[in-house]
Amino acid sequence: MAEIFDKYESDIEGYEAAMKPLARQAGALFAMNGAIKGLDLFDHPATLGKLLSKLVQSYALDAIDLAFHPAQTPVLANDDVAAFLSALKGTSIENYPVVGLGEDLRLSGESLAGGALALGERVVHLCAFRTVGEHMGESGSRTRMRAASLWARHGRDR
Repeated sequence: MAEIFDKYESDIEGYEAAMKPLARQAGALFAMNGAIKGLDLFDHPATLGKLLSKLVQSYALDAIDLAFHPAQTPVLANDDVAAFLSALKGTSIENYPVVGLGEDLRLSGESLAGGALALGERVVHLCAFRTVGEHMGESGSRTRMRAASLWARHGRDR
C-alpha cells in the first residue's frame, strides 16, 4: 500500500488541495464515477477540519484506482444521495463496549457497512461505506471502500 501511495503522491496532493471544508461543514459524502462510496460525519466542524485531509487521501487512492476503469455514470444524482441516506437509516446497529469512553456502534445493511463512536446521547463520528460494486484494484487487493475510516485514523504520516 505504501508503494501505491508513493507512486501517486502528487495526484493525492492534488485531491487534498482541491477539497477544503466549508464554514460550519461537519461531514463529507464521497462519490466517484457518479456513485456514492462513503460518508463521514463528525460532531463538530473543527473535527472535520482536522481529519478531512486524511479522508481525502484515502478516497483519492480509490479514485486513482478507479481511473483504470471506465466511468459507469459520470454525474451523481440527488436521488442517489437520498437512496444512500435511506439505506443508512435502514441499517442494523450493534453496540460494543470500548476501552475508553463511549460506545462502538457497528452498522450493517444490504448495501452498506459502517460504524460510529457515541458518547452518551451524542454521536462523535459516523462513517458508512458502500459494500456492493467493489472491484479488484491495481494493487491486486479490493478497493478500500469499506476501510477508508481506517486510513483516516491510521493514515500514512507525512
